[in-house]
Amino acid sequence: MLEQAGIIEGYTALVAQEPYGLPVTAFVSIRPERQNETTIAGFEKGVGQLDEVIACYLMSGRHDYLLQVLSKSLKDYEIFIRERLTRIPGVGSLESYFAFGQVKRQMVFPKIPT
Repeated sequence: MLEQAGIIEGYTALVAQEPYGLPVTAFVSIRPERQNETTIAGFEKGVGQLDEVIACYLMSGRHDYLLQVLSKSLKDYEIFIRERLTRIPGVGSLESYFAFGQVKRQMVFPKIPT
C-alpha cells in the first residue's frame, strides 16, 4: 500500500562507511558559472554520473548545490576534484568542507504533527 502510494520508494541496506573503505566525507558547495538552462542541465547530468557523489541538493543561498561526497583518502578526494568534478561543464566556484565525525544519522522520518 505505501509502495503503491509512492511513499516508500525502495529498500536499501545501511553500509558502514569506514569498514567499506570510504572513510572521508566531504560536503561540496557549488555555484555554476552561469545561471541558464543549458549550464544547469549539463551540470546536473554530469554530477549524476559521479559515483563518489552520494547526494546532491539544490539549495538556496550563496551556492546553488550541495554535494555529499565519499572518498578513500584526502589524496583520492583531491584527484576527484581535479580530474572529475571540475571537468563537468558549468562548474563555477566550489568550496569543500570535511566532516570529522557524525553526530546523528536518523533513517526514520519525524512524525507529522496532527
